[in-house]
Amino acid sequence: MELKLAVICLTILMLFCSSGLCHPPGSNDSLIVEEARLLKWLFEDQTYDKYARPVLKTKDTVNMTLGMNLVQIVDLDEKSQILTLSLYITKSWTDIQLQWHPEDFGGVSHIRVPISKLWKPDIVLYNSAAEEYKMTFEANAVVYSSGMVLWVPHAMVKVYCQLDMSRFPFDEQKCELKFGSWTYDGFMLNMEPSSYNSAEVSSTYILSGEWDVTSWEAKKNVKYYACCKEPYPDVTYTIGLKRVSVYHRYMFLFPVIMLCILTMFLFVLPPESGEKVNLGIGIVLAYVFMLLMLENYLPTELTQVPMIGAYYCFNLVMVVLSIIISMFVLNMCVRGPRRGSAPNWLKSLVHGKLGSLCCVREERYSPLVHFEHRDDDEAQLTSNIVRNNDTDEMTDLNTNKLDKTLTEILRYLKSSNQDPRPSPAQVNQDEWYKAALMLDRIALILYIIVCIIGSICILL
Repeated sequence: MELKLAVICLTILMLFCSSGLCHPPGSNDSLIVEEARLLKWLFEDQTYDKYARPVLKTKDTVNMTLGMNLVQIVDLDEKSQILTLSLYITKSWTDIQLQWHPEDFGGVSHIRVPISKLWKPDIVLYNSAAEEYKMTFEANAVVYSSGMVLWVPHAMVKVYCQLDMSRFPFDEQKCELKFGSWTYDGFMLNMEPSSYNSAEVSSTYILSGEWDVTSWEAKKNVKYYACCKEPYPDVTYTIGLKRVSVYHRYMFLFPVIMLCILTMFLFVLPPESGEKVNLGIGIVLAYVFMLLMLENYLPTELTQVPMIGAYYCFNLVMVVLSIIISMFVLNMCVRGPRRGSAPNWLKSLVHGKLGSLCCVREERYSPLVHFEHRDDDEAQLTSNIVRNNDTDEMTDLNTNKLDKTLTEILRYLKSSNQDPRPSPAQVNQDEWYKAALMLDRIALILYIIVCIIGSICILL
């Protein structure tokens, strides 16, 4: 009897639990059951149609909000003018076919549904540079009991961006992302930027080593066409970027500064040196190489000449002019004396204030401590001194000093015995040399002044 009673009680308990009454309200098992029942009711019992626009009447409008969260600036290809961004795109709208009362389904207020089962607005990126606009993966949508659908997929977008490279490498760019419906007009689908995150940088934003985000704004535009009375809205996001890359500044500016300094030495070399022209040609080739490198980096469809390109061309012209001046200077040193005396106006400039300002003065005798060439008398004198004192232990240091002193005395005596008046040919050569030296130093001063003014005007 007791065994039969126990079996009856166990059977009643099993029936009680199988009916769901043994689970406390709000438990996980209860919610799973209620969500399954809700999904069955929404998509099977009501025969949900994902191809039908979710409105009661044909003239009703579906209102949709669109938001953007910037995750990363992946790349900005200057050559092709294409910007690649990583984004979270927030889309929300109301689907009247997906409304229910939470109390009828165990308090379930929202569910997650694959987006492939729902109707979704056909929003595309109008200025996309990719072959097709699609999300990186089909994220689930969150459906609320009011019928609101929230879908936040991740997307990797590529857009065409008209770049302004006039201030490169100190440039700032503005690029637009224009989103709109492909088939619906404004009467069927209305778009608005989301109020809470219409345009903001995500908290998980990955910093770029080349660009800083200066602005990130959203704006709604409505366009009308002559053929139709319907409005066609779109939401345009504008991102402002500022280049902060130190790499580009070192790569494109530092070599130019070094070449400018090197060009100054064209005028420092002796006027009669033919290496001045060779050095100038080498600098010209360096500028041509840098222009080719810049041409491979920047787009060719630019409406304005980049600042760095203008600076390269300016310095290239300065180097060419420096080479031409060096040729004139070299010609004055080599061919000038053969043509006779220098013109009187040139002599007056050399011996006047201009020559003094350029530090071109009359050469005067000054004892030389170090010398390289010695004539036969000097060599014979010093060799005799060394031979006569080679037995003395302390003669080495004294001999060197005596050698230099006696050589200077001998040179002075020879210069005193010679005719103090130089030959006419030597006078002409000295005049042309001084004129060439003065021209070199004037060109150096003008080059420095013009380079400083040109750099300030172009770069600032």
